[in-house]
Amino acid sequence: MPEPGSDSPAVPRVLPVVLALVGLATCGVLEAVHVKTYLLPSADSFCSVNEQFDCSTVAMSRLSVLGGLPMPLWGAAGFLAMLLAAWWRLRLLWPLTAFATLASVGLLLEELLHVGSVCLMCEGVHVLSLLLALVAWRWHRKHGQPTTATSLVRVTVLPGGLALATILLIPPYWAPLAWQQGVPLPHGTTDEGHPWVGAEEPVLTVEEFVDYGCPHCAIATNRTRRRLAKDGDRLRVVRRHQP
Repeated sequence: MPEPGSDSPAVPRVLPVVLALVGLATCGVLEAVHVKTYLLPSADSFCSVNEQFDCSTVAMSRLSVLGGLPMPLWGAAGFLAMLLAAWWRLRLLWPLTAFATLASVGLLLEELLHVGSVCLMCEGVHVLSLLLALVAWRWHRKHGQPTTATSLVRVTVLPGGLALATILLIPPYWAPLAWQQGVPLPHGTTDEGHPWVGAEEPVLTVEEFVDYGCPHCAIATNRTRRRLAKDGDRLRVVRRHQP
């Protein structure tokens, strides 16, 4: 139940709860964009405006997955923790939102400096984190109470447990395998100099035209490798780098 005195008019409980709920919903939309980018690469994303503002480019970057979990799901876990803090222990909201704000700054710098494109939906999440931090800071400045480690664990154990379960249960749809990684199957080059992998005496040979710099090609390569894992004694894939 909420902490004593937390239902006082001085405590802006409704606003952080609403902001956290909006953050959860936004992270859900971002996860849908992330999944569609990897599994349906031909589909257009509603938040892909141009090269500078492209959610799909960010979704394909190293930024999009951390610790075996897509960033939108980490964001959802964070907003769930902030929702629990806003509803149950407001004094915990400030340290949680401060961490979320610092993480948002780091992610924005990663987008600008390394990815070269900005995800508008991600910036919406960052703005929500900042607004929550401002609300939490104002409450902390007026009614600040010491934060105990036990209380902090209580509001983070559920989101953390859900994140761990997600890591263990959902398939890594975002994990393309690079052609340069270790190949357990026979491999070599054709007379024309193109690399091949698979059966030494194939029943079927597939000519695959790929661009190693294209993330969607990397996903297609991953799917081909899975097929090779099943039929590597009969199937050979010859890759022709394009352009």
